[in-house]
Amino acid sequence: MIEHDYLLALEISPQVVKCAVWSVINSQTQVVSVGDQAKWDDVSIDSLIAASDIAISSASERMGSDKKLNINKVILGLSSAWITEDKIREDKMAWIRQLTQKMELVPVGFVVTSEAVMRFVQHNEGTPLTAILLGFWPQKLDMSLVRLGKTDGLVEVARSPNLTDDVVEGLSRFPKVDMLPSRMLLYDSGIDLEDIKQLLLSYPWLSPTRKFGFLHFPKVEILPPDFTVRAIALSGGQEVAVSLGLIEKAPEQNHDALPI
Repeated sequence: MIEHDYLLALEISPQVVKCAVWSVINSQTQVVSVGDQAKWDDVSIDSLIAASDIAISSASERMGSDKKLNINKVILGLSSAWITEDKIREDKMAWIRQLTQKMELVPVGFVVTSEAVMRFVQHNEGTPLTAILLGFWPQKLDMSLVRLGKTDGLVEVARSPNLTDDVVEGLSRFPKVDMLPSRMLLYDSGIDLEDIKQLLLSYPWLSPTRKFGFLHFPKVEILPPDFTVRAIALSGGQEVAVSLGLIEKAPEQNHDALPI
């Protein structure tokens, strides 16, 4: 039986933590198990540690192994609000130090969750992505404007009772462009996105009085609930696996995961 090195992907999002176990199998990064998501208060390190413990334990228990594995290397998926100039903000870095020390984890890199989602969609579709990414969290909405695989705009909107108004607010904050992508991809914190999809499909995006810049009525798609944490493992994990010597460096290796 071939022994594999197992690593964690830990997604820390506003009030939500997710975890997946991944490995390199046949020279490819693969997700082995995904745990239950856990909620945290988004304001205290103790709450973050407790939620991370739940998420990691859940993912580890689903490994399907009779023996307990000591998995301690972790790649982090973080909100863009935690990042400044490709580095983790110092106040958030202090949290990560406490979290990893308490959980006996070894951080091996990090990715911005929205960037990982973009790259994972591109990987699955085999073409540079052009779309608007909408990440719905309990109190926030993350929006990314992506053109041909490049992020042209990234905004965060406080959620209100009217989600379509929130999306409109986010669109108004993007850099002025002649035309917006006619595709919206929704990812989530475990809420039912079908109702949100229907709200977006019923909105008059092409109304002459609105002038949003859509050439066609937007197509709205929902990504699976575990898509984000899988994206963190598979998009960011490739370079981490190279740095750890688990796979050989490809001739044109993308720099997806950043060192901590």
